[in-house]
Amino acid sequence: MISQHERLVRETGRRLNPSLPVEYEVLPKGSTIPVKAWTDLRTAVVQMDESWKPQGDFLARKGEKTGIEAVCRDIPAHEVAGHNNSEFTQGCPGNVDFHAVMKHQVAKALKEAGKSGLDYLTNAVQDIHANTIVRGISGHSNAGLTLFYEKNLINPSRFFEAFAKLNLVAWGNAADITHLRPYFKNVAEVNAAWKNAAKELDLRLGDLGHNRKILTDKSKWENQAYIIAKHLAPLLDDHTCENTCSHGNTPGECNNPFDEELREPVVQRRVAKEFYDGKRGIPAFMKKTDALLRLYEALGEMPVSARAETQSLGVPIIPYQWKPTDDLTKASLTKFGIDASGGLVLQEPSARLDIPFHYTKQQVDHPDLVVAVLDRSPSMLEALESGNDTKYVPWGDKSKWHYMLWGWFAVTNDLVKTGKIAYVRNNALLFATQTKESGVHRGTQLDALRRWILEHPPSQTEGTSLDMAVLRNNCAGTPKVFITMSDGEVSNWKDVKAEYLLLTSPHLYAHVQIGLASEMSKDLRAAGRNVYSVQKGKDMVALMRGIVAEAYQ
Repeated sequence: MISQHERLVRETGRRLNPSLPVEYEVLPKGSTIPVKAWTDLRTAVVQMDESWKPQGDFLARKGEKTGIEAVCRDIPAHEVAGHNNSEFTQGCPGNVDFHAVMKHQVAKALKEAGKSGLDYLTNAVQDIHANTIVRGISGHSNAGLTLFYEKNLINPSRFFEAFAKLNLVAWGNAADITHLRPYFKNVAEVNAAWKNAAKELDLRLGDLGHNRKILTDKSKWENQAYIIAKHLAPLLDDHTCENTCSHGNTPGECNNPFDEELREPVVQRRVAKEFYDGKRGIPAFMKKTDALLRLYEALGEMPVSARAETQSLGVPIIPYQWKPTDDLTKASLTKFGIDASGGLVLQEPSARLDIPFHYTKQQVDHPDLVVAVLDRSPSMLEALESGNDTKYVPWGDKSKWHYMLWGWFAVTNDLVKTGKIAYVRNNALLFATQTKESGVHRGTQLDALRRWILEHPPSQTEGTSLDMAVLRNNCAGTPKVFITMSDGEVSNWKDVKAEYLLLTSPHLYAHVQIGLASEMSKDLRAAGRNVYSVQKGKDMVALMRGIVAEAYQ
C-alpha cells in the first residue's frame, strides 16, 4: 500500500506533466533535508522523509490543509513544471538554449564580482523563475517551498537570505513572509542586494500577476539572469552551503539536467553558432579553445555557394566565384545575386575548379592529407570583406585566417561524414618566419589536431618563408593530398623553387592564392600545377571542399 506522500507526489506528476514519469523513494527518518527532487528530463525523482511533519499557522492563510500536502504538491511541481516544459507551463529554462544564454550572463556577473560558483548561482537564478511559474498554476500556493526554505534558514548565509527574500518578493505573500521573518538577520548589505535586484527587475511585493508576467517573458530571461546574478553574486562566500531548491543545489553538488545536455558536442556546436550569430561573444562558461572549436565545427557543416556541374566532355567542374549575367545558357538556376537596387539577378560562374587533377603517380586509396604552407603571417588577419567582427572570433570573422580555418574544418568534416577520416592521416604545416608542424594525426585524433591549429593563430612577425627540411619530411613516402595556401610573397621562393617543384610533383597538389598572384603562384602555374585564385572568403571554403572531395572520391 502506498503512503499518502507517494500518492500526492504521483498525482502532482500526472496532473502537471503526464509524459514525465515520477519515481518515489523514502529517505531515512530524521534526514537533515527531508525532501529532495530532481529530473534528468526523462524522469523525475522525489525522495521524502515521511517522518517529517512540517507545520505553521501560515498554512491556513495560504489555503492549505496540512504542510505535507503543500510539500507533496509544490516540490514535485518545481521539477516537472517549473524547470521543465509541462502541460501548463513553459518551464525555466525549459530547454538547453535558454539555459546557455542565462548561464552566460551569470558567468559574466560572477567574473565582475570576482566570485566562483557558476552552476550554483545559475540554478538559483532559474529557481526564482521556476518558483514564480509554479505559483501561477491553479492549486499551488508555494507553501511547500516556504516550508523547504525554513529548513535552510536556521542559520542562513548572506546569499541564501537574499535569495529567499527575492523569491518572496516574486511569488510570496504576507503569510509566507510572516512565517520566515524570524529567521532573517536583516544585514544591510543583504537587504540592499535583494531590494536592488527586485527594483531593477520591476518586481512588486504581493503582485503575483505583475511579477509572473515579467518573469515568464522568455525574451527577457537572459537579461534578468544577469540582473539577479549581478546583485546576489557579491554575497557568495565560504559560508554559502544551502540548497536553493530540492534538487540538491549546493555549491558542492549542483544537479541541473541542462548542464548534462550542454556538455554534448552536438549541443555545444549549436550553442556556439547561436552565440556567434547573436553577436554575444564567446560563451562565458566555455573555455576559449572549446568555444572556437565548436563554432568552426558548426560552420564546417554549413553549405557554401559552390555546386557541382558537368561539361559535355564529362570533366567535373566546380564553380567557386560568380558574376551577374543575362545569358540564360550560362546562368545557374539555383544561384542568385542582389543588384544595387536590391533586386534578384541571375549569376554565372566567373571562376571554376577544373578537376580531376593530373599527377605523375597513381593515387593510393586513402592518401594522407597535408594542408601545408598555411601562411600565418600577420597579413592573414586582414579582412576579405567589411564587417570584420572580433567579438567571438579573435582574429576576425571576415579575415583570411577565419576563412582558411572554416575551409579546413569543412574539409575534415566532409571526410568524417564519408567515413574516410578513419583511413586518412592528417598533418598541418603553418609557415611564417618560423614553421609550426602539428605532426601526423590519425582520424581518431582529429579533435586534438583541430585544437592545435586553433591555438596557433597568425604570427606577429612579418614575413613568410618555406622550411625545406619540414617539406622534405612531409613529401616523403606515398602520394598525398597536398594543399598549399598563401596570400602574398614567399621570401625565399627563388632559392627553394626548383626543389619545391621536385618534391611536390608526385603528390595530388593544389595551391590556393588569396588575392593577387605571387611569384610562387605564377611559377606553379607555369609548371602545370593546379593553382586557384580567390578573392572572397566563402569562395575559399568552397574551393577547399571541392579540391578534397574530388581527391578522395
